[in-house]
Amino acid sequence: MMLLALLMFSLPAMAQLTEEVRSESVFYFKNFKKAKIIQPFGRFVEVEANVFLKDASLCFIENDTVKKAFLDKVIAVQFDSVEFRTIDKRMLGEVIAIKGYNYLVRVRTVDMERYAEETEGSENGAYFEFDGIGRASSEFIDLDSEIYRKEGFPLKDKYYFIVKGRPVVASESYVRREINTWSMDRFKTLMNDRWWSWRDEESLIMLLELLPK
Repeated sequence: MMLLALLMFSLPAMAQLTEEVRSESVFYFKNFKKAKIIQPFGRFVEVEANVFLKDASLCFIENDTVKKAFLDKVIAVQFDSVEFRTIDKRMLGEVIAIKGYNYLVRVRTVDMERYAEETEGSENGAYFEFDGIGRASSEFIDLDSEIYRKEGFPLKDKYYFIVKGRPVVASESYVRREINTWSMDRFKTLMNDRWWSWRDEESLIMLLELLPK
């Protein structure tokens, strides 16, 4: 009986565990590909681009040089069927779900803290460098460690809702402020559901129904 109780207690926790995600490349896509960069007032440009996983920034190729793009005048970036929206004018979040004018997006980056722990004591090898447009310093990331040739870079995810154009961190304290009064009871019900999790995409998608249209 005690064993059964322990198993029942552990099930919700097990359901909320997320599978470790790693990437063989510091870029979202294996190769740079054509992207449509959406700007205000219906304007857009098309370039060969990719998303840099160190900080979820937009990179593009110009004159055979990989450069970082400023995101202050970028609304979204479309790669075939994959779309990214800008967050705080500094990083890109992949669109997971849409409801009306609201979005759930996932910002995926290299877990730099874990990366530092795993490479501590290793010899410096090859580095990846960006020119940076109008930036005072270049950015580097070590690519020569044996662990990354075999296992890939450790990644972490952070979720945001874009509510009427504004980014909202996917956490109870931030999202609660956005919930309509008539949807608050449903929100509280989800918060009390042991199967519901802020780390689960399917759970987060449920909240799109509760956000203001």
